Amino acid sequence: MRYRFLEAMLSEAPTPLFGLPLMGEGRVLVSTFSAPRPDAARFVRADLRTVVSLPIDLPLGLVLEPELAARATVWAGRFESRSVSAIRLAYRLGTRLHLDLWRDFGSVAHQIRPSLEHVLLPTVEYRGDQVFDTADEVDLLKQVHQVRARLDTALYDSKTGARWAHLGAWVGRDLGWGDQAAAGTSELVLTGDGRLDRPSWPVVLSAQGRAALRLDSGVVTEAKAGLALSSRRGDRLAVTYGRWSSTRPEFAQIAPEELVPSGTIDPAQYLAYADYVPLGVVDKRAHLPWSGFDGLVISAQARPFTPLTLGFDITLGFDDPAVLAQAYGASGQTSVVRNTRTTVGWNSPCKCWNAYVAVSTARDRDGFQVDFGLDLARLGGGAFGAGALNLKEP
Repeated sequence: MRYRFLEAMLSEAPTPLFGLPLMGEGRVLVSTFSAPRPDAARFVRADLRTVVSLPIDLPLGLVLEPELAARATVWAGRFESRSVSAIRLAYRLGTRLHLDLWRDFGSVAHQIRPSLEHVLLPTVEYRGDQVFDTADEVDLLKQVHQVRARLDTALYDSKTGARWAHLGAWVGRDLGWGDQAAAGTSELVLTGDGRLDRPSWPVVLSAQGRAALRLDSGVVTEAKAGLALSSRRGDRLAVTYGRWSSTRPEFAQIAPEELVPSGTIDPAQYLAYADYVPLGVVDKRAHLPWSGFDGLVISAQARPFTPLTLGFDITLGFDDPAVLAQAYGASGQTSVVRNTRTTVGWNSPCKCWNAYVAVSTARDRDGFQVDFGLDLARLGGGAFGAGALNLKEP
């Protein structure tokens, strides 16, 4: 069982430095874990993430953004009647050079952005006892040295800033570092997504789709489309069908994608997720965080009255029965339902605190998982100060 009893975040904090806008972000997270089994440790973990960037305007409209990110994690607890502790440190040096070209067509704005990115994560230091089993992004950090070239073009709503359509192409080069495999170049990847909203009182109909194609092999790693109906008070019904990507998207908060460009590392080069859980490689093969699948996701959210939010999500995976048999053997876990999640949330009328409880099931997990939380204080504007509870990101 995991209790997250403190989380503090500072985002987009500008500080002038010699006339330049030094941007800083920081996050502190403290959690405690009780032992799920006799051979596991009970411990408290503290995470610190800091990012500092310095956008510099260059001639011809170019922008150079050097960035320094650091990650420190400290564990302390008890294991087999003795005190145990450990610390993990990592930092990333990143640089992005990009050019933003805009043209306004009245209600629509067109953007073209060529960019070049460089990322170096030279070391991941771990010292202490090897008994902490959390199977999350901290365990998956590894050394990397990469570059990537991108070209993006997008259409935006000039009034709201909402993105209507996007096309992108990129190719990455892993330069090799530490114990990684030999350096190699990724496939040329094309991505595209689009969204169309049709307001019609009292609901808004939204259609959206996304696709990703690796040109060298002709493999479609992601292709999905969906419809959503949402009311102005927060009710929502969404259905999405397609192929979910076999690599983590860049916005997912799990390493190495939280620190390096997504897709420039072949999935086979990740540290084995199974090394951090009490299951064998075969048992977890179909459920690695980056495993793709063909399926259907249905999600619903209802607000019977303003403070109360009810949510339900179900994911159906149309996996090959032979793959399931290989992954689970004789256990018989061949259900088309990959996971479900039911959530009840309460947003205070003052929008200064909220609470939720969620019950979820998964095909590769016995029994239920229960998540609950109480958010006591949010200061500032935007997503931190108002709005309904996001049921998908507890």
